[in-house]
Amino acid sequence: MVYVKKNNFSIIHIPKTGGSSINKDLFNRRSIFGPLVKCHLGHLTLREIVERKSTDFVLPAKPEIKEFSLDERFGTKILNEIIDSRKISIVRHPVTRIVSYYHYVKQYEPHLFPEIEEMSFEEFLKVSETTLSKQRAFWKQCDYIFFNEKTVDYIIKYEELQSIEKVFEKLGIAFTLKNHELKTDKSKFELSNSALEIIEQKYKEDFLRLEYDIENYSI
Repeated sequence: MVYVKKNNFSIIHIPKTGGSSINKDLFNRRSIFGPLVKCHLGHLTLREIVERKSTDFVLPAKPEIKEFSLDERFGTKILNEIIDSRKISIVRHPVTRIVSYYHYVKQYEPHLFPEIEEMSFEEFLKVSETTLSKQRAFWKQCDYIFFNEKTVDYIIKYEELQSIEKVFEKLGIAFTLKNHELKTDKSKFELSNSALEIIEQKYKEDFLRLEYDIENYSI
């Protein structure tokens, strides 16, 4: 998540929705935007921001988790501004998103989660009570963008990501979407019906509230 002070907006970054490339571009152009607040808030949820507290692993891929105050980490003044800012979030078809995460861990994070080397996709979906299973990429997308009666100002679908250019235009920024830099190899991947059933059950709220059809996905 980044907060662009000059244009008064924040991006709530849901893992594996293409947000990293957009965040990177905004940071690279900070001289254009003026005082871009350089407090990368990672993958905080709307609830965590409003409640001003979060949890994180003490060390990457290690089991110990700690709670921390967002006021202490980022400063009360900046946090108040972020809470009051307009918020953007990108969502993605639940099937495509979790398949993408599986391949990402296999290709880029086996040093953190060695168990992934021999893990099938269905085993990955069923993993529990492990450090891997507690990663934020497993969380429902709705957990990031809805909290009580609150939600973000702009929800953009990954499948229609080009529309973010018009949103940025409304916010006073000329922005051209670039190609996603990080690719994963899915050439030998096959998705079983049983895996689809697990995803449908696990992310039922995302399918419903974000209006995605379980059958209408592209890997």
